[in-house]
Amino acid sequence: MRKGREIIGLPVIDLATGKEVGIVVDLVCDPQTHRLTHLLLEGSGVKPKQKVVSFQEVAAVGDDAVTLNSSKDSDDLPPENGVKVKEKAGFLVITPEGKNLGTFEDVVVEVPGGRLLGYEISAGIVDDLISGRSVIEPLHVLNWGEEAVIVNSGGESYAVSDL
Repeated sequence: MRKGREIIGLPVIDLATGKEVGIVVDLVCDPQTHRLTHLLLEGSGVKPKQKVVSFQEVAAVGDDAVTLNSSKDSDDLPPENGVKVKEKAGFLVITPEGKNLGTFEDVVVEVPGGRLLGYEISAGIVDDLISGRSVIEPLHVLNWGEEAVIVNSGGESYAVSDL
């Protein structure tokens, strides 16, 4: 089990060539299948090139690097409805009745495999320090909006703090 922030920033190494192909700059999740689908990478050099790698190509996610079976360009693009984790951090998490549950901060992912175990929600610095952040299971998310995440009514009762 890994949090997205533990993966973002890691170098990515191609096992076939031994070369570093980039640094993870964001993760893409599919809210329909509840899976991590792609890694967004930024290459090194004078003109760093962005690259998209399917999570199916990931051999392992270690403490110090992500390894790939192959870094060849593929036609496998992120889903149109894909959620970019880093881009959505800070979004309001709210119920249809207007109850604010906090802000979306991160994902919790099963590694290997890429299954989303939950979305980490912050209720604010003080609550985070006292109680820790809560995690809402992906199946309780109704919609990823342009500025907010909408969760089932009673979503706060689905929140777990000990994932």
